[in-house]
Amino acid sequence: MGREPGGGHGFLDIGGIIDRIRALQGRVRVAVLPDFFVDRILRTPPVDDLKVLIEKKADAGGGSIHGVSQIEMRGGNAPNLAYALGRIGLQTHLVTVAEGPTEALLQSYFRDLDMVSISVVPGKPGYTTSLEFEHRGRGVNVMLSDVGDIATLGPEKLTEESWEAILDSDIVAIVNWAANLEGTRLARRVFSECHERGIQTFLDPADVTVRERDFDELIESVLIPGVVDFLSINENETRSILKLLGLGQFPERYREKDIHDAARSIWEELSVSTHIHTPTYSCVSENEDTILVPCYHVQALNLTGAGDVWDAGCIAGILARLEPEKRLNFSNAAAAAYVSDPEAKTPTLQGVERFLLSHGVAAA
Repeated sequence: MGREPGGGHGFLDIGGIIDRIRALQGRVRVAVLPDFFVDRILRTPPVDDLKVLIEKKADAGGGSIHGVSQIEMRGGNAPNLAYALGRIGLQTHLVTVAEGPTEALLQSYFRDLDMVSISVVPGKPGYTTSLEFEHRGRGVNVMLSDVGDIATLGPEKLTEESWEAILDSDIVAIVNWAANLEGTRLARRVFSECHERGIQTFLDPADVTVRERDFDELIESVLIPGVVDFLSINENETRSILKLLGLGQFPERYREKDIHDAARSIWEELSVSTHIHTPTYSCVSENEDTILVPCYHVQALNLTGAGDVWDAGCIAGILARLEPEKRLNFSNAAAAAYVSDPEAKTPTLQGVERFLLSHGVAAA
């Protein structure tokens, strides 16, 4: 039977959780692929105000809107995930697309992190402009993307160095399937090779609504036992996947029971360990049980990249064989430490520990 939703963080064995993650350092390897984006983050007025400002400038024939905070940073789910894993202290190999100046830019992002190695498939990376603003009482981000050569990255394009790193890993994560038109073939080939060698596999598909026509093929050849071990999705991806699987609706104003029931329904349909992470609760359904854990209440200062930090915590928890509730708590803490950091720094393991020590007991 699945565990009923509810409950809180309670008293966590913080020292035990951190010790088990720390014990992974130097002992396990993670491979992450395939997307790299050059990101520009724009923090804009609320969407209605922004529309008015843009229309006024357009009516005037164009011009500048001043006072919009902008940051250029490392982007793409795979580099963000690799960086977060490296900050936690796990040996990680990133396989991605870059060329020329963008390859140098990519390498520069990791110059302070010797836990991460990189192999590059030659090609144009992606470019994203992310608009962050308040909408209906919560912070949201809307991303405008050019996916570059990530869109055609099939398994035949992986280099020998990439394959060696992938097949020398303890877990392999493929993220942002939605951006890669060859993503199903890539995931099928990579994950099948991994399973032949007993390597665990992790998929975060990103926004599947842009690939609805291809989703059936993903279900039939990838989202099946023996290919994918762990599925990670946010609330928007949950809504799309439930619809595409014919499992009902996930409401816009969802409650904890909706998250619990969604995870349970997807697990029962796919028989793949299903993780759902939202701003309010995270949940995992696997092995006939469904666990729901509340997220930490923090002021969200950074929106872009939170899901990647959450995935890093989840992967670390999987490798450390943390019980599901502790795995979710660690992942929630890692993401919360990131979103609440004034400098948008991805937390180290010590940073997650400090966060947990200051939030060790919390109400649901």
